[in-house]
Amino acid sequence: MKKILVTTLVACALVSSALAQGQITFSANTGNLIKWSADGKLSSAVNITAGNPAVVNGQPFNLALYGAPLGTALTLKSGVPDLTGAWKIQTSAVLQQIGPAAGGMTGKIVQMPPSVLDAGGNLQLCVVAWTGGQTDFMSAIANNPTGLFAWTGDALSGGALSWASGSGSATSPYVITKGANAYNGLVLAPIPEPSTFALAGLGAAALLIFRRRK
Repeated sequence: MKKILVTTLVACALVSSALAQGQITFSANTGNLIKWSADGKLSSAVNITAGNPAVVNGQPFNLALYGAPLGTALTLKSGVPDLTGAWKIQTSAVLQQIGPAAGGMTGKIVQMPPSVLDAGGNLQLCVVAWTGGQTDFMSAIANNPTGLFAWTGDALSGGALSWASGSGSATSPYVITKGANAYNGLVLAPIPEPSTFALAGLGAAALLIFRRRK
């Protein structure tokens, strides 16, 4: 009986330890605020008004962290991050509160899926935001043509498309990395039509050829 009890307690401790891993504290403040732009231009971007949930252009605001095993490449598909396959959304509730200051978010502890963590609790990380009633980024992209979207590494937001990150425990969450090579703020904006991305690509190619000829 004692042996069974000890085995059960050890198993419970291991489960509790595993569930405690993958904690990341997310916040947004001066220098990396959360904004939105109705016309997709940085010059017109304004801080999102405080609220819980915050409302942007008549739709609820959502922000989430996506993780994948360390070293997993994040690619763009039709101009937006392809957060499928190994990429998994946080297991805790999507973040919707802005405040107390406009564009800001106080430290929110986010739980990442155990499947994306290595033995040391490291992972590949990306931060995205969207408007509408969908519960994840890819569903919003597919089903909300009037929505606004942002992700780290996009042209308006800056930062990195994804980066290597640590994670912590329930007693010591890992504070999200900020800066040019990680989270650097978000600017939600309409998604251009695929044809717009194609034209932009052709324009960049033409400019490169022109410069080489000169």
